[in-house]
Amino acid sequence: MKKRYLSILVLVLVMIFSSTVIAAQPTIFEDVPPNHWAYDAINQLAKDGILDGYGDRYFRGDRTLTRYEMAVIAGNALTKMNKANAQQKALIEKLASEFNSEIARLDARVDKVEAKQKLNFSMNTRFQFTHTSLGHNEGGGLVGNADIDQKSQFSERVRINFNQQVNEIWQWDARIHQDNFNFHQGNYDDNAQIDLFYVTGNVLGGKVELGRNILYPGKGGFINRDFKADGINYSVYNADKSLWFRAGTGRSTNPPFDVTKNRTSSYSYGEFIFKPSKTSDIGAYYYQQDGWNFPVNDTKAEELKVYSINAAFQIPNSKLAISGEWARNEADNPAVKGKSGYWIALNSDYGFTYWNPALVTMVDPAKTGAQAWGLSYRHMPAGVAGRHNYNAYATWSPWATDTQGNLMNAIDNVNAVRFDYQWVPWKNVIVMAGYDRIKPINAAAAKTNSVFYCALDFIY
Repeated sequence: MKKRYLSILVLVLVMIFSSTVIAAQPTIFEDVPPNHWAYDAINQLAKDGILDGYGDRYFRGDRTLTRYEMAVIAGNALTKMNKANAQQKALIEKLASEFNSEIARLDARVDKVEAKQKLNFSMNTRFQFTHTSLGHNEGGGLVGNADIDQKSQFSERVRINFNQQVNEIWQWDARIHQDNFNFHQGNYDDNAQIDLFYVTGNVLGGKVELGRNILYPGKGGFINRDFKADGINYSVYNADKSLWFRAGTGRSTNPPFDVTKNRTSSYSYGEFIFKPSKTSDIGAYYYQQDGWNFPVNDTKAEELKVYSINAAFQIPNSKLAISGEWARNEADNPAVKGKSGYWIALNSDYGFTYWNPALVTMVDPAKTGAQAWGLSYRHMPAGVAGRHNYNAYATWSPWATDTQGNLMNAIDNVNAVRFDYQWVPWKNVIVMAGYDRIKPINAAAAKTNSVFYCALDFIY
């Protein structure tokens, strides 16, 4: 590739990127003096980022150019196509076609460098209003039927997510999380903490996750470790990802509802997922957990040996979909052994059925005007997911508490109908609203709860 290519390209591009002849400027390249025939063109093209020269301030226009050097010039020219007329665009496209393979390899190299060096982060801020139908002395607390007498509450949540590509195999992720419940009264303020931190690697023929991560076996309706699950997870799947196997083990610590802050328990699980089509799936898992290690009576009631199946499918000739999950606890303790429950939901779209509608973000926040909803029913006898069904806590809880921080019962010994709706009025802003009508299975053990919530979710 001789310098005649450069001469032709300079003459063409200078017409594209310069409407007037450039006045004399300080010399950019030492070997291109002001009286050089291409001085003005080279200076302008260098200024526009088309020509870079060499680090020693030499242009070296009298040497043979490599194809990669010409590819850089052609690639840079492509980024300024909006300034060219039809004839000039045709010429640039012809040059780009000539050096297409080199440009592609250059792009791939740049992408790899950027992926390795770039620390990505995103933020999420949520403001939520919750109203319960409970009044003073009406009960409704999760533990001991505590008195939930706070009718209207405000809360906020902030999350900052980070991820960094370590190399071609490993990626690092972390999250900073902060909650503030009832902030108009200032009675509960959870200090910011790094609640997630883990690495993901494509090794051993599958994907390995190591560290503190989110754990949702099945669709998350009965086993939910939303905050702290320290362990290792392994996933493997076939070529078209229609058949998955997941397994993991570790220790779950300090759930957010635990005021004693000294709970720990070990867990292990195995899960299969099969997708017979693009709009249907079926899965099954086994989850085992030992008792919580903290000083209360009947600790063994937290032991779990849960068998569960779940499925979802799109209704033929419709965008609507049905999803659901069933679980049974076969732990040895008689307080929980043999207890089973289920939930089922009607969803506005199959794409939102991977988790139950009370848990998942059902809309794409980047699509202004997007809407989605889920109508669900749950039957959750006491003990299906352990003592007070704590293992399903983050899934169904509406974050309603009284002034002492007592959590409203939305998960233990209940039948409930719930409606969730989400809308994107502006890009990256989600309006969320929902209503949860909760009745006890055994009226002597709990009281009726009802809750309405609405929230603004900012994603940036």
